[in-house]
Amino acid sequence: MRRFLLPLVLALPMAAHSQMVAVYATVSPSHLSNVESGAVYTVTGYNEQTASYWSTGFGGGVTLSAVPVGPVRIGFDFRGSTKPGSTGMQSALFGVKVGIHLPALRVHPYVQASAGYLAAETTNVSTPAGQTTGTIGGVFSNKYAAYEVMGGIDYPLVGPLDFRVVEVGVGHGALSSYDPTFVTINTGLVLHF
Repeated sequence: MRRFLLPLVLALPMAAHSQMVAVYATVSPSHLSNVESGAVYTVTGYNEQTASYWSTGFGGGVTLSAVPVGPVRIGFDFRGSTKPGSTGMQSALFGVKVGIHLPALRVHPYVQASAGYLAAETTNVSTPAGQTTGTIGGVFSNKYAAYEVMGGIDYPLVGPLDFRVVEVGVGHGALSSYDPTFVTINTGLVLHF
């Protein structure tokens, strides 16, 4: 009996481990609103300016799954995004992900809530002190605490590889006089280990 149980006991953690980690890479277009972009001088004084814009970057992350409860998969997700160029959005978030894996359902839907850090850079539209024309130029950098709620659908391709069909998130920057909102739309590949 021991000879039978020992291989089974050794195999269970390896089988569970094979689906315990997922690594993903995505293309991440994001729309940001109410991002501070500088101050413009007028006859009444300085007026703060905000911008709304699209930022297309790249994202990635790791999801560590807890033990499944029937068809429900609960995981802890660490993710980040970056963008090429001088203006756009960068983020680093940690959250909890809840997914559904039903044998009759080919796709794997999920929802997630995350919190962390957001950096948003815009073109600086500030005018020089006391001048109503001309701009200082350069980049206006903003840093925020942030949270985001998202949902998505993964579609199994082959073996441990899934296609992230779409993931849509809505978030908010906080702890600033101008708190931006952002919408993210991700698509990419997920590799399970």
